[in-house]
Amino acid sequence: MYGWRAKIGRISPSPETVGAEEWRRSMPNGVCLVETRTLVHDVTMEGLAEAVTQVERAALELASAEVDVILQAGTAIAFFRGLGHDIELSRRITAATGIKATTSLTAIVEALRALGIKKPAVATSYIADIDGRLVEVLEKIRIPGRRYQGHGNQEKRRYGQSGAQGNLSFGEASRALCAWSRRHFNLLRQSAQLRSD
Repeated sequence: MYGWRAKIGRISPSPETVGAEEWRRSMPNGVCLVETRTLVHDVTMEGLAEAVTQVERAALELASAEVDVILQAGTAIAFFRGLGHDIELSRRITAATGIKATTSLTAIVEALRALGIKKPAVATSYIADIDGRLVEVLEKIRIPGRRYQGHGNQEKRRYGQSGAQGNLSFGEASRALCAWSRRHFNLLRQSAQLRSD
């Protein structure tokens, strides 16, 4: 039986196809993912503003499946209106459904803080305007990124379907950022080992 331990509700932006599949593959036995979507025509400020108007409708769909918690996935939808927008989205979802909610951005920020990461390298698929909003939010919460690399996508069809060449160029940028981050992570790990010895 699916979901006997927990049912996780996920509101995904319509172009995104990868995250939910990754979640499903990593779910422990007895946990299931219930998904719905908000329509995103283009990944621009206007497109995200339109998607935000659909959050309560999507949350109510998930509530009808009696999920235990609701995640607003799609990081940009949680930061494009600035600091605190992720908390506002969670509040709106809970107000509409009575179900505890969170966002991808909230989870990322909490993970960075828990791991003591203060200057992450950040690779996104967003256009410069949206990347700029992310930089502002991270700086306001005192987690300024060391490096940022945006891919410049705004067309919804390019998310999850960018093809080999698009994925390759984004992958090259991501690999460069990951290599840089890995060096810093190894230094952190070594210092943590030294502290525990």
